[in-house]
Amino acid sequence: MQNSAESKDIIVKNTKLTVYKDGRIFVHGRKNGDGRRIKGKFAKQSPNKSKKRLYYQLGWSVNGKPMKFLAHRIIAQAFLPNWDESLCV
Repeated sequence: MQNSAESKDIIVKNTKLTVYKDGRIFVHGRKNGDGRRIKGKFAKQSPNKSKKRLYYQLGWSVNGKPMKFLAHRIIAQAFLPNWDESLCV
């Protein structure tokens, strides 16, 4: 993936992501817990309706454990200049 003004590369939980300004998130190829290679792909974002608000989430495995992440926080982490985990986004 080329890094342009419309996209930023970040690392989340030891996984390289390319985040685009239009909200798409590309999860780069990596190895799973068994050492097998996982091909990179665009993350499928699904709505999280467990809370009364509608937030999009995406997930992938980290060290064999499934993890869920909120899309708007990943996008904020990529494009806000002074990102900090304590920010309320």
